[in-house]
Amino acid sequence: MLLCALSTCCCVRLIDVFVANDEIDMVRYRLRLHASVTVRFIIAESNLTHTGKSKPLHIRSALSEEELQRYNVRLLAVPFTSDQRTRANCS
Repeated sequence: MLLCALSTCCCVRLIDVFVANDEIDMVRYRLRLHASVTVRFIIAESNLTHTGKSKPLHIRSALSEEELQRYNVRLLAVPFTSDQRTRANCS
């Protein structure tokens, strides 16, 4: 809302892109908080943690189809193979 008041044009279109892991409550909070000023959310999630450990894709199973549609969410899976993990020197 404040962004529209500061903008000289009401045609501002914001896309919120962020990475997520298992912080489902924070993802839902962010979706609700930014919904009025964002036209699209893109959530990137990998099968590896930042330290290189394997993990499941939490966001896809946690958000309902209704939430994905209501907030216009695109889920972006960023898979890494064991070879890519080795080359990136994750241990």
